[in-house]
Amino acid sequence: MIETITIGGITMSVPCEALDEAIAAAQVEMKAAEKSSENAFFSKGEKISRYAGLGEIIEATRVLAKHGVLLTQAPFDLEGRIGLTTMLKHKGEFMASTFSMKPTQDTPQADGSCITYLKKIYRCGNLRPEHLRFNRRRRQCR
Repeated sequence: MIETITIGGITMSVPCEALDEAIAAAQVEMKAAEKSSENAFFSKGEKISRYAGLGEIIEATRVLAKHGVLLTQAPFDLEGRIGLTTMLKHKGEFMASTFSMKPTQDTPQADGSCITYLKKIYRCGNLRPEHLRFNRRRRQCR
């Protein structure tokens, strides 16, 4: 049986040194995700709000594989909330976090927006926190 510990919503195997070392090595090589997408909702006049889309974030985190780190993200539906479990694995060690959000509408498109948003947040939050801009008061997808 694998021993685990939960700290602040993240469950990890004990020990977790090999995973930590592999993530640290990947972070040294990881480049910032390109902010090539426009957000018309936050653009004002000539000032254009840009952000890194999911594709750019996935590309920026591909270096994990070079260091033997597997990243999986599994979405789920729980009583009208959309959730995502993100797991990082390396040499039998793991780190996992789960988070859910309530979509603003009850449509497949709103569900898809939540899944995309959660994937971006947890890829960034676990690996490159400086990419993360999240309004914790709202916890909703548009």
